Amino acid sequence: MRKHSFRWRPSPTLGIVWLD
Repeated sequence: MRKHSFRWRPSPTLGIVWLD
């Protein structure tokens, strides 16, 4: 697994959007 920069954003599906 790589290092992912996770940011809390209002997503209609997950609620959390993971940004590389």
